[in-house]
Amino acid sequence: MGNVYCCMGRKANKPFYLEKICIRIYSAEELAYCICENPELLDEDVFSKELCTWLTEECSARDLADKIAKATEGRNCLEACVRTVLDDASFIGAAERNQIIDIIKVGDSSDSLRKRKSHADYFLKRERYTHAITEYEKILDGIAPDENYLRGEVYHNMGIAKARLFLFSQAADDFKKAFEADGSSRHFYMYAAALRMFLPEREYVRIISEEEGMGDVVLELEEKMGKTVDAWHDDEQFKDFAEKKAEGALEGVTKYYGWVDGKLSELKDDYHRFVL
Repeated sequence: MGNVYCCMGRKANKPFYLEKICIRIYSAEELAYCICENPELLDEDVFSKELCTWLTEECSARDLADKIAKATEGRNCLEACVRTVLDDASFIGAAERNQIIDIIKVGDSSDSLRKRKSHADYFLKRERYTHAITEYEKILDGIAPDENYLRGEVYHNMGIAKARLFLFSQAADDFKKAFEADGSSRHFYMYAAALRMFLPEREYVRIISEEEGMGDVVLELEEKMGKTVDAWHDDEQFKDFAEKKAEGALEGVTKYYGWVDGKLSELKDDYHRFVL
C-alpha cells in the first residue's frame, strides 16, 4: 500500500496565476510543487497578500496563509516563506526540501541581473519564447558597458528564442550583436545559420562573401546542414509524408491534402503555445 498524505486544503474553483512562473495553480499542493520545480524563479513577490487571500478563500487553507503572511514580515522572508510551504507539504521529503532551500539561498546571494537571466533562461528551456524575449530585453537595459560576456550571452539566447519563433531576421541581428559583444565564434556561427534560413540564395552568398572570417563558419554550417537533411530523410516522419504523398498520387490529392491540413493545424497549435 502506498503512502497516505494529508491534504493542505481543498481544490480551488478559481485558479491563482503565479506571474513569475507563468503558471495557474488550483491548490496549495500545486503551490508547493511549483516551488520545488522552479526554485530559481522565486522571489518575495510570489508570496503576496493576494496569494494568502486566495489560499484562505479558495483553498480553505487559512493556517498556511497565516503562516506565509507572518513569514513575510521577518528577515530572509523568501527562505522563510518557502520553508513554511514545504514544511506543510507532507509529500516532500526532508532531502528535497533542504535542496530547494539551498537553491533559494544561492539565488538570494546572486546579483539581480544574473538572477533575472536565470528566469529568462528557464522560459527559453521551457519553450516560453515570448516570455524569455521580454526578460532578455529588460536585462539588456541594465547591463553595464563593460559586461561584454553577459551581454553576449543575453543576445545569443534572445536570438535562439526568436529563431524558434521563425523570426530569423531578428535572430540574425541578435547573434551578430552577441558576436560584437564578446567575439565568441559560436555567435558568428548562429548568425550565419539565421541568415541562411531567411535570405534568398544570391543575397546569402553575397553577405557571407563580404563578411570577414565567414569562410570557415560557412563550411561547418553547410556540413551540418547536409547531415541534418540526411537525418531528416531517414526519419520516420519524413517517410510518413512520402508514403502519404505516394498514396495521394494513386488515390487522388484530396485525401492527401486533407492529411496535410491536419498536420499543419498541429504545427500551428504548437506555434501558438510557444508565443503565449
